[in-house]
Amino acid sequence: VILGRSSAVAPSVFRFPRGTPDPYTMWAISDKPENRGELLWIRDYPAPTNTLSLQLGPVDPVNRVWTMNEVETFQWRGYDLDTGDPLWGPTTTEFRDFQYFGGGEGAGQRAVTAYGKLYVAGYAGEVFCYDTTNGQLVWKYDNTDSGLQTPWGMIPIFIATIADGKVYLFNNEHSPNSPLYKGYSIYCVNAE
Repeated sequence: VILGRSSAVAPSVFRFPRGTPDPYTMWAISDKPENRGELLWIRDYPAPTNTLSLQLGPVDPVNRVWTMNEVETFQWRGYDLDTGDPLWGPTTTEFRDFQYFGGGEGAGQRAVTAYGKLYVAGYAGEVFCYDTTNGQLVWKYDNTDSGLQTPWGMIPIFIATIADGKVYLFNNEHSPNSPLYKGYSIYCVNAE
C-alpha cells in the first residue's frame, strides 16, 4: 500500500503547517502486482479542533494500522490501512512538557512500530508503548532522571532499534551544552 495525503493547503513534508486543513484528505493506492496503481480508498477527515497540527506517524504492518499524532497535545490516532476508517484516538496519556520536542525538526514526536505496538520517545526522557489495535497504553519507561545534570531534570531518550523482543534506547541531545551531561546511557527494555 502507498499511503498519501492531499490538501488545498500546501503541506510540509512531514506534517501540516500549524493547524490542519478542514477537511484533510488521505488516500491509499495498491502496490500489489495484480492491481498495482489501483486506488483502494480516498477519504476526507475533519480537522481536529483548536488548530491542532496533525503529523503522519508510522504504519504498523502487523495490525495494518497507520497513525497520526497531534503535534501540540502529544496524542496519537490510529486508522485502518485497508479502509481508512478511524480506529482509535486521540490517546489520553499524560506526558512531560519536553516530550513536545521529539525530533530534530522542532516539534512532534517520533515513533516506531513493531510487534503490533507503537513506541514513542522524546526529549522528556519518556518512552511509551501503545497497542495499535486499540490505542491503549501498554507500558511507560521513564527511568531517565538526571538530577541537576540538565536544566529540565531528565535526559532525552530515543529509540535506536527494536529487535528480538527488545527496545534499544539511547540518550542524546542535538546541541549539547559544555560540559556534556553526565550519565548518558544505552538501555535495553523488554518490548512487551
